[in-house]
Amino acid sequence: MLAAIRIRLLCAIIDGTPMACDAQTLVNQAACVEQCVPVGMMPAVEIALLCQIASSSSGIGGGGSGGSGVTCGDVAPVAAPTGSCGLYYQRNTGASPGAFYYWDAGSAAWVQLIGG
Repeated sequence: MLAAIRIRLLCAIIDGTPMACDAQTLVNQAACVEQCVPVGMMPAVEIALLCQIASSSSGIGGGGSGGSGVTCGDVAPVAAPTGSCGLYYQRNTGASPGAFYYWDAGSAAWVQLIGG
């Protein structure tokens, strides 16, 4: 659960959105992340988020437009996230292997991080 909490906090930092840090909110937010990101992929997600923070030209909390976060589905992502950043987990459905993507705002494209 701690990795899921860290991922959610990193998303909030990147997006520039305030987030309550009381225990119940953190647990609720972690449960949401855990539904989309398999435990084995959480370290890679954390690294991708930290790299996004480190390479951001606008710095931490660069005033994202909101609506970003971790989403998931059974096919590869196509539509851009509603905010300036996003993570997407493509579930392993048997027909297609699982994969993890991050949104590269500079090229306006989803980039596959691992899997597939």
